[in-house]
Amino acid sequence: MTQAADLILAAQQRCDRVNASTITSQEWLSYFNSTAGQLYAILTSTYDDYNVTRFLFTLVNGDPGNSITVGANTSDKTVNNFDKLRGLWRQVSAAGGQVLWSPVMRVNSYMESAMYSTPALNPVLGNLLVTYQLIGNVLEVLPSQSCAGQYRLAYVPCFTKLVTTDQTIDGTWMSTNGIEEFIVLGMAWKALVKEESIESANVIRQEQEMLAQTIMKQFATRDDSQPGRIVDVKRVRDNWGMGGGWGGGIGPY
Repeated sequence: MTQAADLILAAQQRCDRVNASTITSQEWLSYFNSTAGQLYAILTSTYDDYNVTRFLFTLVNGDPGNSITVGANTSDKTVNNFDKLRGLWRQVSAAGGQVLWSPVMRVNSYMESAMYSTPALNPVLGNLLVTYQLIGNVLEVLPSQSCAGQYRLAYVPCFTKLVTTDQTIDGTWMSTNGIEEFIVLGMAWKALVKEESIESANVIRQEQEMLAQTIMKQFATRDDSQPGRIVDVKRVRDNWGMGGGWGGGIGPY
């Protein structure tokens, strides 16, 4: 396990501040959370399939039944740890115990959303055509008069700050292949800056920036099976005959 306490101790050792009375334990934890948040942002922006989670919800026809609220670190949202949307699917059927999902495409403009309709996206699904738009903290499915159904949202959650030093960052990909060193260096840098050891702080900062570049290169190629250029998705779906393509199966998430 990679506990916050272990990384805080490593940072204290790196900047020679073990048991330093000038920096409180609460300050060290704040240093940890701010630097861990930076590392989390690097990972999820470099390749945003890290830390993806899912959320199932039901919509009913009409407004406001056609929307849910999403947000970050707030208790008054349906999804209260939302950062980035990765995909939305609508349940087509559950016949024979097999759940089938259809992808919901994004509305491309405000003008298009005002029309409450879009061109045909899944011809074989007929009248199940719906689209979504994400505006502020509202995820809305259109047209509202025919949006009722079960939905599955795939999204990247925001970084959740640790409250105590015995908590871990395991499961967030931030302790993979030694990249937790980024957090150690960040905490050490903040401690040196506070005590005005600027020369030492600059050395630590340069080391952290070089590590950040390495992390972005390392984590940008998580899935080598993905194409490196634009793909004619329409032609690929035609070759599938739409039977086992986007209209069938459980979707990528």
